[in-house]
Amino acid sequence: MSNQRPISWIEILSIISSITSIVASVLAILSPQNLPFFSLKMIIDLLLAITIIVLIVLLLFIARHFVKYKKANIIDYISHRKRLTAFIFISIMGLIFLIYYSFYRKAPIDEEFALIRAGEHEFYMLRHEVTNQEYLEFLKDKDYQESFLPHWMKKIPKYQERIKQYYAGFTEPNQPVVGITCQQAKAYCQWLSQKKRNNYKLPTVSQWEFAARAGGNGMFGRGEDGLEITTDNLVRYAWFQENLHQEPFSKKTRPVMQKQPNAFRLYDIWGNAAEWTIDDLQHPSNDTLPKGVVYKGGSWEDPVEFCLTDYRDQKHHNYTSRTISFRIVCEP
Repeated sequence: MSNQRPISWIEILSIISSITSIVASVLAILSPQNLPFFSLKMIIDLLLAITIIVLIVLLLFIARHFVKYKKANIIDYISHRKRLTAFIFISIMGLIFLIYYSFYRKAPIDEEFALIRAGEHEFYMLRHEVTNQEYLEFLKDKDYQESFLPHWMKKIPKYQERIKQYYAGFTEPNQPVVGITCQQAKAYCQWLSQKKRNNYKLPTVSQWEFAARAGGNGMFGRGEDGLEITTDNLVRYAWFQENLHQEPFSKKTRPVMQKQPNAFRLYDIWGNAAEWTIDDLQHPSNDTLPKGVVYKGGSWEDPVEFCLTDYRDQKHHNYTSRTISFRIVCEP
């Protein structure tokens, strides 16, 4: 007949606590970091809550036991409760891991980003240009620091009226933010990276062009229907100079995502506002000029030639215009 002591209810609780902490830890490790997997996160949080509650009950029971029986020697108590001690230790280690993991866990990439696979490499690109509303969140967090303000928000008394007129009609919440330097766009990326604990940045020229083409090899790329976009049907995908003849009073950017997307479901990749990249390149037609930051895609006031996927232009880092915005990428 076995002399082994039967498992008590308190040890059963400790087993439950250790199992929930282990399962929650495994799910946390295996959960995809690049998808908004909210149901799995809820399960992990539930298991974490169960672990904490059970551990509190166990610790209260042990504290009561010490007070009731005046057990001053904790080592003696532990030596007679090896199973209980082991399970509590596992639970606490799992709890510590989950707290640490939750603190450093990257935020999931939300659905506003499209997954772009380029051979063995992949990255996520924002489906639309960064809007005024999104950029204002950054400004609020930075207490509207002067160095981060778009040109149209700066207080320059001598030119205030001129600036106001120049940017009139460009400040609606869902319009792409313009009047932004490349340096300010990079600062936005750095702020978002710290906030979301992901690697956000401006796209390289090659990333931008690959995303715009979406598997096509024509002048622009493939549309949502999988067919090559041409100069004849670009108006379905882009706001550019041709639209001004159709709508003579719309000499401005338009709210994002109003036109059809390309095959990667990227909106306004051509036209609306040109977009900063992260690359400094020599001017293609004048190598005596200093290097500048490349911007791509053309804008609402540009002719179709400036919207070609291959077309590149560049300006210095602190240049601002009502025709240039930016979109961001995230690299896992």
